[in-house]
Amino acid sequence: MNRATVLLLVGSGLLAAAALWWSITMSMTIDAPMSSSGWGAMIAGIVVTFVLGVVLMSLVFLSSRRGYDKPPDQVEKPDGSDTSKEQDRE
Repeated sequence: MNRATVLLLVGSGLLAAAALWWSITMSMTIDAPMSSSGWGAMIAGIVVTFVLGVVLMSLVFLSSRRGYDKPPDQVEKPDGSDTSKEQDRE
């Protein structure tokens, strides 16, 4: 792993730890503590939201890499020749 990836993972971990600490501290401070089913629902919502974000960003990345996002005038023909408008003008 390169330095940027490690930095991103450490930063994400610290942010998650801070959010968990804040949530626990706030639930102890107020008079209405959260039940165990409430904690389970909150954790499940966080996990599902995170997984959905990762999957959607992966689809955007793969779509861009495979050329599905190209405009129709820049798509290659099956024989390998390019059909861009610049070639048509020449």
